Amino acid sequence: MHEVCVTHDFKFPQEQVFDGICEHVEFLSTSSIRCRMIHEGKTDPSGLGALREVKKGSILFEEAITAFDRPNAYEYRILALRGPFKFKLPFHHEHGRLELAFIDGQTRLVWTSRFHFSIPLLGKWIERKLGSSISASFAFFLHRLDSRLQNSQARAGTCPPQNRRLQPMPGQKCERY
Repeated sequence: MHEVCVTHDFKFPQEQVFDGICEHVEFLSTSSIRCRMIHEGKTDPSGLGALREVKKGSILFEEAITAFDRPNAYEYRILALRGPFKFKLPFHHEHGRLELAFIDGQTRLVWTSRFHFSIPLLGKWIERKLGSSISASFAFFLHRLDSRLQNSQARAGTCPPQNRRLQPMPGQKCERY
């Protein structure tokens, strides 16, 4: 099982950062990555039960939101990873989690994802390569959200309000961006 873990600290309220990561299409789409919502969540359009597709080139991730605790965390699971011609790849996703906490005057977001490729001999190599790409993508998405929040604040001419203080998250081996 391979794990990707990326952290990013935002100088914005936890609720505002959470709202940003819940705008799935805006948060996950780029010029080369397209996200679209397939089905809205049960009580929140972006929440529990929501289904989304994330496509990069010929690779398609079919994802479901499996837990939703506004404004603290949400979890997702990649139900299928499809390659060219919609061929389902031998991929198992244990879980993905975006967790937020107010620590040292900032909102810390920790994004983890655990997965496994069931391919003899090549599986571990593919996991490392895919893990590096996913880690870089996670960091890009978080930096871009931070920039969007900063630009929005600058346009509004406001300072971010103070959040309530939460307990820090347990230590994890994460790349810090």
